[in-house]
Amino acid sequence: MFKALFYFATLLGVFPIVILKSKANSNKHHPIAPFLWLVLFASFYELIGSTWLQIPTTIWFKTYLLLEFFTFGYYFDNLLKKKFKRLFLAFSIIFVVLFLAIILFWYDINNLRTDAYLSIVEIVMVYFFTILWLRNIFSNQNEEDAVQTSDFYFVTGIVIYLSGTFFLSLLGDLILINKELNLEQYWILNIVCNIIIRSLLIVGVWKIQQK
Repeated sequence: MFKALFYFATLLGVFPIVILKSKANSNKHHPIAPFLWLVLFASFYELIGSTWLQIPTTIWFKTYLLLEFFTFGYYFDNLLKKKFKRLFLAFSIIFVVLFLAIILFWYDINNLRTDAYLSIVEIVMVYFFTILWLRNIFSNQNEEDAVQTSDFYFVTGIVIYLSGTFFLSLLGDLILINKELNLEQYWILNIVCNIIIRSLLIVGVWKIQQK
């Protein structure tokens, strides 16, 4: 079951950017595109690098978190029409300083707790910008119309994904220490969260193409 879910999640990661680029209006840049490219690269890397070649995942996880943070930040900055650039800059500085501190000074960067620290900054940023986006919708737009937009599916997927993976990174060290627990069983949560976000990305991109 674990492998089946993993390969299914990997396959789903290919479709969003392919669908976005498959239409005549694909030359129009969408702010979600950088994250879609990251998902595509992550799908191939995790399949080839981590699974087949057994390359240690420590550097990859940290690099992915860094790229993910800025692709999410870029998306929300554009979603909010660049009205909160100073806030995005503040979150970026906090994240980068913490990232460098972990890489340069933390005694064990393999510790999953360090991913949780970085995820805290990321999830606070996403939740904060999501609340601002929702406030704007309720003030200026019909809620039913908002559900029909691509951004509704993108934001929903990002929030669900971060909520699930943050829980896993928070408990990761405890799972590793306890020999009675199997990390692979808990890692299914990460795969399921990836399936959810990638499925919602596909729906969101399809909504873009219907315009």
